[in-house]
This record gives sequence, structure tokens and C-alpha cells, in this order.
Amino acid sequence: MTVSHWQETAAERARVSHDVVVVGAGLVGSYMAGLLSERDKDAAVVERQYAASGASGRNAGMVLLGMRDSYAETAERFGRGTALEIWRMTDANVRRMRELSRRHGVEHEDIGTYYFGGSRESDDDLRRSASLLERDGFASQFLERDPLERGFGAALRQPDDFAVHPAQLTQALAYSCGASMYENEEVFAIESRGASVEIRTRRRIIECEKVMLAVNGYAGLVDPFFLPYVAPARGQVLLTKPAPKLLDVMCMNYRQCYYRQLPDGRLLVGGGRWQHVEQERAWGDETTDNVQGYIASFIRRHFPEAASAGVSRRWAGIHGMTEDGLPILGMLPHKPNVYFCVGFTGHGNSMGLVAGERAVEMMLDGADPGVLSVERMA
Repeated sequence: MTVSHWQETAAERARVSHDVVVVGAGLVGSYMAGLLSERDKDAAVVERQYAASGASGRNAGMVLLGMRDSYAETAERFGRGTALEIWRMTDANVRRMRELSRRHGVEHEDIGTYYFGGSRESDDDLRRSASLLERDGFASQFLERDPLERGFGAALRQPDDFAVHPAQLTQALAYSCGASMYENEEVFAIESRGASVEIRTRRRIIECEKVMLAVNGYAGLVDPFFLPYVAPARGQVLLTKPAPKLLDVMCMNYRQCYYRQLPDGRLLVGGGRWQHVEQERAWGDETTDNVQGYIASFIRRHFPEAASAGVSRRWAGIHGMTEDGLPILGMLPHKPNVYFCVGFTGHGNSMGLVAGERAVEMMLDGADPGVLSVERMA
């Protein structure tokens, strides 16, 4: 974000120092702050608003095995071995998310997911993915017909996926991480000062040894380095009023919508971005009539019981999209000791914790982040 001279000089700032500063109190940033505290680092988290105010508190709460592309598509893009590595990372991530949800007493449901096709091409992709998943030891089942009988096509079931209250989990991690928490502190500047880094916020000047950027879709607003690599993408959601019991599983329809029914009967449906990609390439989290209309028409067509219940709430959140669907980890080439872990392409719940672990090891130990390294984008 740009900052005026008047904003920069409006008030005196307190000077503080820490070993490491994490910028962003979403799921990934809060988890990394906890990892840093476990390694005896004096860590701080700086957040523009409050913990889970961004995508971590605005998503559908679906914790899924896999990433944006199907297993078959990922094997074609990266090769079978790399696809297996990626899926094993997400499998480990799902297990960590479930364990943390239980440890912190966070609302969650072990309900699994249906992925629906609907065309010959998408049905065949699901069939091939199910076969590869089974061979590689992941629990899945391919169904030739729509098990919900709601007008969908073939389905791939993943029984080990689960649903979580994402803001509740993120805030539990943020407020128990052991780091100093500076909320409502927009970062005005991050500058190298010899061997240290200086962060200027609205109320503080923070000196530290290293910085970790965990700002996901807002990365391009923090530093122009990210503009070629991480694009913002608005994800919109519609939540109905309580309806009769319709689903006991989460669902995703190929390039249409994703949805789940909450325990109180409200149907949560997100999606519609693929029909308006350029419009939704935005940093603003307002909702739009055309995308909300698409979601509403999807509900009317497939779940008329929920449509007749009415709308409870609409909202949007900003994803950070990369070209290949995987997050990027690295260090800013023009700012030594400023590291980043961003670009989760709508699957931060699937990869965020494991990526955060690799990012901390990269920053503190010089470990290679492997397939998640920004170097693959060169």
C-alpha cells in the first residue's frame, strides 16, 4: 500500500526489537510464529487488522487432500514422483490441521469430500486420479454416478478430508503462539539496515534480524517483486439461512462451486470465479452481483430447499494465485533477510502448515524448500 507523508509523520513511534518478525496473522503466519517460539526465537507478529481478518477467516473451512489441480493433472504437469511428494505434503498437512483443531477445541467435522465432474473430460480426469491415488496409497473412491442425485456427474470421494471453523483455528494459533502480537498495525515500510531489518508500522519501528512475509494474496501490495508470481483473486461466498438436512459431506464441482452444510443447517456455497476471472483478479473484498448471481443460480438449480430458505450472509476473501497452483517460498533478492511464504491458490488449509514448516527451516537453517521454492518460477 502507498503511504503519505502525513500518515508517516502523524505520530511518534515506539522503538522495539525482536529476533524475527512475521508479517501477517493468518493461518500460516500464526503457525510459523509458534514454530519460531518453539525454537527459542523472540518472535513478533505484525497484522494490518486482526488475526484471521483475511482469507484465513473468509474461506469455506474445507481441509482437503491435494491442491488446485487434480492428482492426474498434477502428475502430468510435474511428473508422478513430484505429484506424490505434493500429495504426501497435503496429507501430512490435513493430519496436522485435525490434530491442532482437537488440541485447541476448535469446531470441526470429519465428513469427507465429493469431487464432481459433469463432462466426459472431467469425469475421465476423476477416474484417472482415483486410480493413481489408490495405487499411491491415498484413500479415495470413484463413483460413476452422482451419489447425491442432484444432477451432477461422476464423483471422486476423499473420506479423510474434514471441515473446520477456520477463523477459530487461526485465532487459537495466533493467541497461543508465544510471540508478541501487534494487531491493527499496517506495515508502512520494510528496509534493510546492514545486517538487520527495520519495519515501520503505524505505531512502531521494529528492528529485527529476519522477517517472514505471510501475506498471501496481498504480497504484491507489500513488494512489487511478487507481481509476476502471485496474483490476487477474489473468492466469493453465499451463506443461506437454515435449510433441511441436505448434505453430510463437503463437495466441489469442477470450475463451478464448492459447498458444505453447516451444523445449523445453513448451506455455504463459494465459487463462480472461473466465469469472471479478470473481474475477480482484485484486492478488494467486496461482493459482486454477477458472481453472487451465479452462486445463487447454482443453489436454485441443485438445492432448491436451501434457495427457498433465503440468504443469511455474503462475503469475499482474497486468494494468492500462482501459475502452477503451488505456494512459493524464498528470500527477496533485493532485501536480504526478508523471506516469504505466499501464493496458496485457495488451498492454504491443504498446504499452509507444511509450507510454513519448510519456510521456517529455510530461514533459520538454510534448508532447501524443494518443489515449493520460488526458483522454479525463474
